[in-house]
Parts: sequence; C-alpha cells; structure tokens
Amino acid sequence: MKKYFNLTLICLILALAYGIFINGKPQTISSTENAVFATLLPTSESFKIAVVGDFGDPQPSPAKNVADLIRVLEVDAIVTTGDNNYPNGSIDGFVSNTYPYYGQFIDSQAFFPTLGNHDWGYPDENSYSAETLPSSQYFNYLPGNRRYYTTTFGNGLVQIFVLDTDRREPDGNTFDSAQGQWFQNEIIHSPAVYKLVFTHEPFFSSCGKKNSSVTPWPFKDLGITAVFSGHCHLYERLNVNGLTYIVNGAGGGGQIDQFTTITTESIIQYNEQRGAILIEANQTSIKISFVTVSGLFVDQFYIDAGAQQAHP
Repeated sequence: MKKYFNLTLICLILALAYGIFINGKPQTISSTENAVFATLLPTSESFKIAVVGDFGDPQPSPAKNVADLIRVLEVDAIVTTGDNNYPNGSIDGFVSNTYPYYGQFIDSQAFFPTLGNHDWGYPDENSYSAETLPSSQYFNYLPGNRRYYTTTFGNGLVQIFVLDTDRREPDGNTFDSAQGQWFQNEIIHSPAVYKLVFTHEPFFSSCGKKNSSVTPWPFKDLGITAVFSGHCHLYERLNVNGLTYIVNGAGGGGQIDQFTTITTESIIQYNEQRGAILIEANQTSIKISFVTVSGLFVDQFYIDAGAQQAHP
C-alpha cells in the first residue's frame, strides 16, 4: 500500500508542477472565446509554430519525414497551408493521411488546418457542402465555422487568421464578401503583436498557373505581419510592396513543383527537398525559417515587432 501511495503522490506532484510551470516559467492559462488550448499554453514571452502544407498523402511518403522534422523542432502548435488530406478530403482520409503524422497535435488541439482544394473534394466540384465538409467535422475543436477562423497563441503574442479562399466557400472568397467583412472586423480589433494570414492558393508566386484567381486582399494596409500559402509543392519567399508572402507546399504530398517565370518580387526559391517552416515569436521580433528534412536552413529572416519589412 505504501508503495502505491508514494507513486501516486509523486505523480500528483509532477502533474501539479507541470500545470504550473512550463520551461521553468510560471503559466497563466486563459479562457477567452478564441482560446483552444486547455494546457500547454506558454507565456507571451515566446511561442514556436510549425507551418506545413500539401502533405496529406497516405503513408509511407515524404510527408512522414517532414512530420519527423517537426517533432524534432519541438513546436507549440502547427498551422497548415492546406491539402491536408489527399485525394478528396474524405473523413476516412483524415484518419489515414493526417492523423498518423500529426495525431499528437490534433489530440491536444494544437493543430490548425487551412482548407485546400483537395480538402474541398477536388476534382469533384460538388463533393461537399459547408454542412457536410469532412474537415469541419474532423477538426471539431476549431473556433468559428471551422472553415475560416482566428485564434491567438502565447497569451495574445501571435494571432493567426486562417482564410478559405476556395471558390466553393459559401461565404465568398473576395475582400468584400461575408468572409472578407468578418476578417476586416477581426483584424481591426486585434491587439496581437504579430498578425499572420494563412491561405491555400497563393496570391503571388513563381509557380505558374497555381496562383489564386482571387484579387489580392489589402493585407499590408491592414497591418498584417506575413502571409502564408501552399498549393505549390515548393518553398518561395516574396516581398510584395514591403509585405512578406511565403509559399510553402513542401510538406511531402504529391510531386515537387517547378518554378516557371521568376517574378520580380521573389527573394528565395527552393524545390530540392521537402520541409517545414519554423516560426519563433517573442516580444521583440518574429523569426521565420524554412528547414528541410535533412536539417538544412534554406531561409531565415526576422520581422521586428510593429514592423512589416523583413531583414536578415
């Protein structure tokens, strides 16, 4: 009896210690409307996010190597740039094509997907409605309508705005649509130090016909820090009128895409290995890196708090 009592007491002490301290620092767990973490919420001093896109192939595939990389990076949350479930976004596909890679983050509600064209049922234009969309059913912890939404990390340090710019979005995908009006209202009331936007099809890229047909939203004028997208199975960073746009669809699904005509706004183009983005945010600056499955840091830059211009 004494042995079991001691073991229970030790476990209780460890549990209490873990609940109060993370990385040796005292924690405050918030319970705001957009908060989706019950635990594992670091303080606003720092927060680490991985960004992965176009990965949802069944195992085995290069996507597993990217998932292994992300585990090594020890991030607090994952945000995707879409195509989380090939080929057509079925509910069974999330079990076989998504959960095996990122189940730990899904279970802890620290996995935030952007909808891609395959998640909407590509190539069948009429696969799902907003009510039957498997992604919304599977990720039932997401805030809002689960197709587009916002949430904050690190006690308000970082706020993400996940947009659905697919043409099948019933609330529209243009800046003056219902979704666009929602976004404008959310961004106006955001006190976050860093505001990050996530879409699937890129507004700007050098991968040819994969750019979105939607007129680019005025993200720079609204104070967005950076815009992330996928769809192109490669990595590219662009500077468009002083705002950073990143294309990252190198998560392991499908074939690697090729660059066509390099746009004048393009700074970095890379399509040799699969990989993921690592975001490290603190009160001073946000550091954004692209890391390959072999551990190579292909790109790394900073954006200072309150600024939009990237620098080494």
